[in-house]
Amino acid sequence: MGIGQTTDYLSDLTADNRATVTWVVERIGRAYWHYFMRELPEEQKQAIKALIGPVLIRLCYFPPYDIQPLPDVDFQMQTYPIHTAFTKQVIHMFTHRFDYSEEQLMEMLFNPLLSTFIKVFTVADIFPTITVTIDLIDMPALENYLTQMVSQWDTLNIKITNELTEDTDFYLSNVMISQQIPGFAWQTIPEWSERLALRQKMIDLTMRRFYKL
Repeated sequence: MGIGQTTDYLSDLTADNRATVTWVVERIGRAYWHYFMRELPEEQKQAIKALIGPVLIRLCYFPPYDIQPLPDVDFQMQTYPIHTAFTKQVIHMFTHRFDYSEEQLMEMLFNPLLSTFIKVFTVADIFPTITVTIDLIDMPALENYLTQMVSQWDTLNIKITNELTEDTDFYLSNVMISQQIPGFAWQTIPEWSERLALRQKMIDLTMRRFYKL
């Protein structure tokens, strides 16, 4: 196949395998519409096609490896639950096209597809908003640190404010500022377990709103 860009690789495929790649991208778009109730933008389709090109080429020409490591689906379900559930649904659809078991396709495709969907999908378009108020009294350095920390959780659709409103879902402060709204009062940089606890609460709320539980 030679050395070059992924798009070059795809153009060098046989007609049947090019049709397979087209089928894959179309099915991902169809699954996206059913799962998120909106059209997958063409720009994102092309990005997905480019990113999963190498694994699709391997799938077209070579069988799954027997020594392929099993993906840690349980961990990913805890960390990226909606992306993971969507990825599993897409792979299940692929069993209708490829002559491999769902387990074989999971081993080969789960990690590349999940990474691609995390990178390509715009969370503001598909996930409910979680509003976090960060307001620390006379501790601007810690407030800035916490703001940067929460901003890095880019697989959640987080809106950060600096004052409590009726839309606030969680607050971060150095004192307790509400009895009704869940929050964390931190005097110092939070420990890893405390960060995970906050992020998990945001994931849980995202799941409840997304699935309307």
